[in-house]
Amino acid sequence: MLKTTKSNKGSLTVELSLLLPIILVAIALIIFLSFIMYQHVYLTAVVNSAVNRAAVIWDNPKIDFVTGIVTEDRLKTNLYLRENLDIKENLIRDYIESRLEKFNILNTVSSDIEIKFMNYFIYQKIQITVHQSYASPTGAFNRFFGAGETFDISIQAHALAMEPEQFIRNIDFLRDKVDVAAIREKIDNYLNKQSGSSRK
Repeated sequence: MLKTTKSNKGSLTVELSLLLPIILVAIALIIFLSFIMYQHVYLTAVVNSAVNRAAVIWDNPKIDFVTGIVTEDRLKTNLYLRENLDIKENLIRDYIESRLEKFNILNTVSSDIEIKFMNYFIYQKIQITVHQSYASPTGAFNRFFGAGETFDISIQAHALAMEPEQFIRNIDFLRDKVDVAAIREKIDNYLNKQSGSSRK
């Protein structure tokens, strides 16, 4: 057993009372940061999954968005009928919202889902951006220092969407335009030769 002198009898209690709040705040901070990291990784996984699934169903929205299976009842309509972009956007939005509600561990204050379809003539690009605001557990403490009561996580993902029928139409259109330009150039050359020979 250690012998203590009268001069340092209470020093252990004072040191522990000063050190314990720092240790508790550090532990709470580590736990909160792990929650933020989990939420960031989960949000990234949901957005990447949604954009990849959107690329799969791009040319046929009758495919089940979650499983990727085309069932017999979904084959009753014409597969080559071009679907409205609103239908595709609603499928994507519903998928993201259902996934975000499932395993969200932080209190969501606001959520914004932005879906863009960009047509580059030869291919299409789908871009999904999800921006979420979360309530900070240190809201009152943040107010004291003039910081916000929420923190934001924003994730963006994109994928190329292939629509074979539209791709073939675009290539045919492009080839026709090139052919027309080549024919026009040949006609202009012929007319220039004819006008040059008529002047002689």
